[in-house]
Amino acid sequence: MSDFWIIAHTAISIIIVILLLVRWKINPAIGLIIGAIYLGGATNIGLSHTIATITSGFGNLMAGIGLVI
Repeated sequence: MSDFWIIAHTAISIIIVILLLVRWKINPAIGLIIGAIYLGGATNIGLSHTIATITSGFGNLMAGIGLVI
C-alpha cells in the first residue's frame, strides 16, 4: 500500500472519530477504538494483529497512568 493511501485512511479515521464524538456523542474511548479498528482494517494489517496492537497499547497506557496515581 502506498504512502498516499495510508495517509488518506488515517485522515478518514480521524474524521470518523470526530464525527462519532461530536455528532453522535459516542464515548471517546469507544470512538477511538472504532477508528483504530477501521485504520487497521483499511491498511490490511489484519484483524487479529489490529486487536493485539490496540490491547497492548491500552495496557501500556493504563500501566503508565497507574504508576502516576
